[in-house]
This record gives sequence, C-alpha cells and structure tokens, in this order.
Amino acid sequence: MGSWHGTAVPSLVERSLADLLAASLPATTDTATTDTAPVAAPDDDAWLEALEHQLPARGSLERVAQLHAAVARLQALEADALVGFARAHAPGQERPVEQPDGSLAVMARAPADARVVDEVAPMLAVGRRTAALRLAEADQLHRCLPVTAELFALGFIDHAVARAVVDETSALTEQVAAEVDAGLAGVLVGVPAGRVRREVRRLVAVADAGAVAVRVRAATRARCVSYVPLPDGMAAMTAVGPAPAVRAWYEELTSRALATARTGVGTDPFADLAGRAGERDDRCLDERRFDALGDVIDGAGPDDGTAAGGSPRRGRGAGSRVELAVGVGT
Repeated sequence: MGSWHGTAVPSLVERSLADLLAASLPATTDTATTDTAPVAAPDDDAWLEALEHQLPARGSLERVAQLHAAVARLQALEADALVGFARAHAPGQERPVEQPDGSLAVMARAPADARVVDEVAPMLAVGRRTAALRLAEADQLHRCLPVTAELFALGFIDHAVARAVVDETSALTEQVAAEVDAGLAGVLVGVPAGRVRREVRRLVAVADAGAVAVRVRAATRARCVSYVPLPDGMAAMTAVGPAPAVRAWYEELTSRALATARTGVGTDPFADLAGRAGERDDRCLDERRFDALGDVIDGAGPDDGTAAGGSPRRGRGAGSRVELAVGVGT
C-alpha cells in the first residue's frame, strides 16, 4: 500500500487514533516461529476493556470521534481479510477485457470466485450475491485504489466514503481507476459520501470520457420498476431509468396534480382509506401526484366518473394502457 501525502487530517483523530487501535486491535503472530494461540478479538471482554481504557470520558465528542475512526479501521481490516482469504483460496490472474478501441485492459472490478463466495456467504450471514459484491469491492479497493484504501485503513474515512469511491470507479479499467484515486488525495477526509461521489464522477469524466458512456449504456439496460410492500397497508413502486425521461414524467404528474387542485375536478379516490369520506377534498400535492399516476395507468382522466369515484380503482385488465405522453429532452 502506497503512502499518502494529502492534506492534514483532523488533529483530534490524528492525535489519538494510533494509540487507541494499538491497544485495542489484536496483534498478529508469526506462525512460522510461534504456535497459534487465541488472541483478543472484538467479541472478547479483554479486547473491549482495552478499548474502554483508551477512550475519553463518556459523553465527550472526542469519544464519539475515536470510536467512529475505530469502527472504520475494523471495517478496513475486514476488507483486507476478505482479500487475503480470496487470494489464498482462489489465486488467479485478472482477465483482460476488450475495450471499445480494440485494446485489452484489466477492469477495476473483477467477479469473485464462486468457491470463495460459497465459503464467505455463511460466515458473514449474507446471501451469495451480497458476499460476491463484498469480495469484489474489497479486491477492487486493495488492487486499484491505494489512496482510498490507506485512508480507510487509518480510520480517516469511513466505509460509506470508501464505498462511494469503489462504486464510482467500478466500470473503469484498473489503470484509469488508479489515476482517479490518485486525484482524490486531500479530498476525501471530512467530506460526506454524496459529495465524494460527485467529485469522483468529475474526475472520471476527465480521465476517461468513454467510461461515462459505458456506464450510461449499462444503466439504461438495467432500467426497471420494482414493488416493495410497506407497513400500514402501503406499498412502494419505484421506477429507475434515464433521468430525462423520469424527470419529464415527474413534471407531467406535477402538472396534472396542480391542474386538479386549481380546477377542483375529481374527488379523492382513497377518501375512505384516508378517513376523509364526505369531507372537502384537501389532498396535498404529493397525494394528487399519486392519484394522477393512477389516472394515467388506468387510462382515465380525473373527470371520468369511474376513475374519480370514492373508492380505489381495481382490476386493470389487458385493455389498460399507459398514456403518459411527454417530450424527453437531454
């Protein structure tokens, strides 16, 4: 792992983190000269007591900062352990992938070995898909992102920030990902994950404009509508797709909702469920957007007696159609 020469880290963490982790994290043993023996681990009382003695008084912000940094270091150690396990049990060479210009390059993110996934998944109590993603992310972090990996290992950034860098560089080649990572020196510390994502995207656009097009194509092919049950008799339907289209649809729903509020056309189709039967129609804009979406899917307008009745619409048969006709710009 290379050295980092970015801007100074917060003195609060820099002053105490090394001592804290030196006392609290288990030391490694040289198995070539020493018999393997149990050592203090995070679930042992001795480990927790050592950690407690190194911390400032409870109730202080300094204690919170040190624990946050310690958690980050433990997460980094876990990622390192995943990489070590994968390389020990399934050593192999990264396979080059053909690029648009015909050249070959190793990609930043490589799929995890199926045998390793089968062993890691039950250990982490996660599904195979999640385990495969964790392994691939850890490998990418240590193979292509030395600046991010070192800051993570030192506790200067947390898992959310490291994950942001990993996600935004996953479609790059190994070389370009390393270039983007180098450009993040001095940028990551003390910055929220959302801002980090925006900065990484800016660097990616400069380093490899072609990668942006590749990601757009992949994301467009992955567009979807999902359904998730929610508590209290609710559910969520989420549509993910190209931003211009989704934005135009949202603006169209807003326009329809504002029109019903302005003209007073239609009634609340969920008045009974909302406990407002017989009352004045005082739906908020979000409610009206939702009901406008229902009108679109049912193929009826808000002034249609069937669509605007006092009960939720049901039974959308084969004749139902979506007629949300909007212009899609760039």
